[in-house]
Amino acid sequence: MKAINLCKKLEPNNQSNLPISYSNLGLLYSHQRKFESAISLLDLSIAQGYGNNWRAYKELGVCYQRLGEYHKANSYFQKALDICIENFGDSNINTLYTYLDMGTYYYESKQYIAEN
Repeated sequence: MKAINLCKKLEPNNQSNLPISYSNLGLLYSHQRKFESAISLLDLSIAQGYGNNWRAYKELGVCYQRLGEYHKANSYFQKALDICIENFGDSNINTLYTYLDMGTYYYESKQYIAEN
C-alpha cells in the first residue's frame, strides 16, 4: 500500500498509474496466499480503468480457485482467455499461461473432458 500512497502523493492530478499499481499489488498478495486482499485490489484495478488487463482477470480466477469458489474462478479465467486471444492471438505465451491455469482449475474442480 505504500506504493499506492506514494503514487497518489507524487501525482495527485494524474492517477492513471493507480490501476496498474492496484493490479501489481493484487498479484503480490495472491502469491503470498492473501487471496481476499488480492481480490479486493484486482477488482479495484479493473474498476478504475484497467479492465483489459488479462493478468488481473487470470489472477482473480486463481484466487477464487484457491478459495474453492470454482464458478467465479471459471468466469474470470474465461474473461482472461477472451482478452488474450483478442489481443495476442491463440499462439502467444500469455494465452498459454491462461490455458495452463484453466487446466489446473478444471482438474481441481473435477471438470474433466471425456475422451471419445
